[in-house]
Amino acid sequence: MLHTSRALAHAPRRPFFAGVSCKSIQRFSQSLKFSTTSASAHPAIFLDVSEDRIQTRPAHRHISRHYTTSPQTLQQLVTEGKYKRANAMLAELQTRGDTVRPHPVYAKAVEHLLSQRVLGENDYETLNYWFQLLPDAQHSNPLFLMGSSQDFRHHANADPHFIAITGRILARKGYKGLVEDDILPLARETLENDAFASLEQDLSRSLAHYSARVGSGSSGGLEHSEVFEDASDDYTSVMSASAPPPPSVLEVVEATLPHILPAPDVADRSVFEDEMDEDYLIHQPITQQPPRQSAADKLLHLVTTAGYDDALHLFNELEQLQITIPFSHDYEAAVLNALRRPLADDYTLEDQLKLFTRWFSLVPPQHESSGQPGSNQLTGIRREIMNSLLTNIPLVMRFLSILVEKGYSRIMGKGEVGVVMRFAPANEVVPYVQQLENAYSSYCEKNVLENASSQVKQFSGTLRTHAIRCLASAGRVEEAVSLLPAKDSGVWISLFSCERLLVATRDSNNPSFLQYIPSIEATYERLAGSDKLEQLRRMHEEVENKAMAAQLSTASAEEYLGAPLPKTLRYLKRVLGSKNHHPHPFVIAEFLERYLATGRTRAPTLLLNIAAKSCYTNRAIFLFAEMLYYRRLGQHHLVIQTFADHFYLSGVPREEIMKLVNEIERLQSQPQDADHSSPYPQISGEESINLTRICKFDNLGPTGLPGTKAWPMKLHCNIVWHALVALTPTDHELENLYSKLLNVTRGFDPFRNQRHLEKLRPLLAPSTRRGRIDHAAFTPFMRRLMLHSGANRGARILQDMIDLGIQPSIYHYTELAGFYARLGEVEPAMNILTDLERSSGLYERLKRQKQDHHLRTGRGLAIVSTGSYTPQSLDSPSPSQTPSPQVYTAPEPDLIFYICIMRGFILSRNPRGFDKVHGALNALKRYLPKKKLYKDQTVILNDVYQDFRVMSAEMGYDYKVKRKSKVVELKVRGVFFSLLRLGPE
Repeated sequence: MLHTSRALAHAPRRPFFAGVSCKSIQRFSQSLKFSTTSASAHPAIFLDVSEDRIQTRPAHRHISRHYTTSPQTLQQLVTEGKYKRANAMLAELQTRGDTVRPHPVYAKAVEHLLSQRVLGENDYETLNYWFQLLPDAQHSNPLFLMGSSQDFRHHANADPHFIAITGRILARKGYKGLVEDDILPLARETLENDAFASLEQDLSRSLAHYSARVGSGSSGGLEHSEVFEDASDDYTSVMSASAPPPPSVLEVVEATLPHILPAPDVADRSVFEDEMDEDYLIHQPITQQPPRQSAADKLLHLVTTAGYDDALHLFNELEQLQITIPFSHDYEAAVLNALRRPLADDYTLEDQLKLFTRWFSLVPPQHESSGQPGSNQLTGIRREIMNSLLTNIPLVMRFLSILVEKGYSRIMGKGEVGVVMRFAPANEVVPYVQQLENAYSSYCEKNVLENASSQVKQFSGTLRTHAIRCLASAGRVEEAVSLLPAKDSGVWISLFSCERLLVATRDSNNPSFLQYIPSIEATYERLAGSDKLEQLRRMHEEVENKAMAAQLSTASAEEYLGAPLPKTLRYLKRVLGSKNHHPHPFVIAEFLERYLATGRTRAPTLLLNIAAKSCYTNRAIFLFAEMLYYRRLGQHHLVIQTFADHFYLSGVPREEIMKLVNEIERLQSQPQDADHSSPYPQISGEESINLTRICKFDNLGPTGLPGTKAWPMKLHCNIVWHALVALTPTDHELENLYSKLLNVTRGFDPFRNQRHLEKLRPLLAPSTRRGRIDHAAFTPFMRRLMLHSGANRGARILQDMIDLGIQPSIYHYTELAGFYARLGEVEPAMNILTDLERSSGLYERLKRQKQDHHLRTGRGLAIVSTGSYTPQSLDSPSPSQTPSPQVYTAPEPDLIFYICIMRGFILSRNPRGFDKVHGALNALKRYLPKKKLYKDQTVILNDVYQDFRVMSAEMGYDYKVKRKSKVVELKVRGVFFSLLRLGPE
């Protein structure tokens, strides 16, 4: 058999009679003194031309004839109101690629389709074709589509994309009034905010382009209209009245042949000549043209070759033309590029979210991705989002929404749900969970999955289990209770989540939460049965206490400090791999120091990998030990790097952390012989320290660390603040950093220099929980700011802590009193000492426990703070600025507190102040047991007294005579304080 083209070449000719041409009609009508104008004036009469005859016949007789597919016939069908045939012919013309020029008559077809109440998918496509055949606004009827707003509204509600497609077509043709009065108001109601903003921008751009085109071509259009006649109704009437021409030879032969001819019979080739004959070889083509590439294929090629900017431009054009783009996992590379692209003024958080959403929409759904290469790369997108330095909550929420909409419910992990439940606004948590459930339900129904109902319930149960557990841990009891499944819903959550919620409700110390306990217990009774309820009531406190103890307590550090390295390594491997035992961070830090001194480097990475796969507590303890190791070596920049690698930026200043991490990465990327100048002197210069961590963070086995970061404890945040203070070179920058500390404590963390990140909300602790800032973060600021601004600045820092609801510790009072002593100011230092002794109830406790021999702690005398203290003697503000009084538990003075003040008076060479502290300490010794001080405390105290004796000898101060004269005064002072403690009868 021959190919179609060869068959047409050998087809026999067939005589046929063509109709009379338009010129013949014109000459004949002129001979009869007929004009096209007069013919159009009498619609009941049409010209019927056949060979040499012209006769008149009624208009209704020509409807039954057969129509030939052509643009002229399409215009005729619309004029006659035969819209069904016109729709079919238009689709055929579009398929064949024939050009159909715009004409005002096609407005009738548009109005007809708009008036239909129900349109199929093909009808919407046909309607878009008709809209494209409308002339420009300057050549159309000004009353076109007047009063069709209700039809637009009906179809926009049925298909939201219809209004966007129609608006873009009308805007390109200059229908400004129709776009502004009908299209944009409907789009605002039916489309989402991002989609509407994009549509509004496109329509404005198209209208402006049309106005510019019309303005620039106005003069040329006038000259053109003077030379050529308009397409008047005279031509239309004649063309519609003329009989369609008979089919040509090509059309007749093509109609009798199949679309593709069958392949020739290979067995019988006797009829045909050999194609490999030498006569044919010289005529065969030398090169073969490559197959034509579609626009969608071009887009995929640009993405796979990393031409992301060109791909984005092509993507925008394809969307404007409403061209369908096939799904492919190769578009995940564009998604990752959108996430990794640096944020700037021209690429803001909103731009990142919009670009991420558009590219991610081209990833195939779960039921279409089985067996495709790259389908497992979605986990790479997940890790890129969750391990980012800055956690963008709207981006995490959008990622989860698209995952669920596409059916990837198994990829959704606990970490993503935990981030959203912990840090999303309270009024968005419950609606977001319901949105995910509805999205997965729609996916199952749309794709007719097997056991769709049970899969939806299983997904809801898993989602709510994770959500309730995370909400309970975050103290969001009300939101967690709202997610408890109804009795008849068929959704089941885990018993452990219900237990966590019950424990969190009872431990919240919020009376308003007690009303939820009956409903939580009822849910547990329904899940586990009534016989389990009593067991829960007996065991939940014990289980929770064990869990809390496991998080807060560790093994003793004394046994393995200084032990042989192999023994310590085996111990750490065993304990870090257990979920019930936790090593002391000092043991880990001491092991790292001794192990790395030997030149070996494998153990830190091994231990981190074990801790990361064990539990959160072991992971947090090991990372704190690693940060502590860096702090001991003065490598504060690696403290920041470790925190940024493993923890969410919560409780720390995000902008400062980002600047330091970027600076470290810049220095790491430079060659060794390059100039390592940096605004941070501590990480550059001749004595440059190591820029890489001891743990290989990027090489932790095939899976690496868990897919999400961890929540930082207060101890992690505190050591970061200490490192930031150490890395801050100037006092002015330190003042700014202290302002950041106050803002973070209040719940604000603005970006001052990076305006494109202003809308990125900080990760704050819930209102029901204390934030991640405690008193230890203020300690390093007191030392440097007092050196810069004086002792009163330390008192103001204490007042700032009290205003923020943070209780100062004995460390802060030690810093302040010791600084006063180093200045030689006796009265302020002694005021702090006496206030703490009186307000903390130290004398009363020691008097009650005089026979108790368990008085020793890590800092000496202080064990438990029992008194209440309102610090009014520390640089109190004016009455107009005094906040509402709050009562705090005063810390007890310890031996270090007394020694620090005594050492300060030695440095200021003030023996009188030293004697006052000595007298206070002697008064305290009367309440101690027979063995007054422990050996290590006695050694420290003896060193202070030895230095005091040397100073007294140099100054000629006879402290023995002075002390004897103070005996009476001290006795009177003791009686006074006894009366003060006892109070009035």
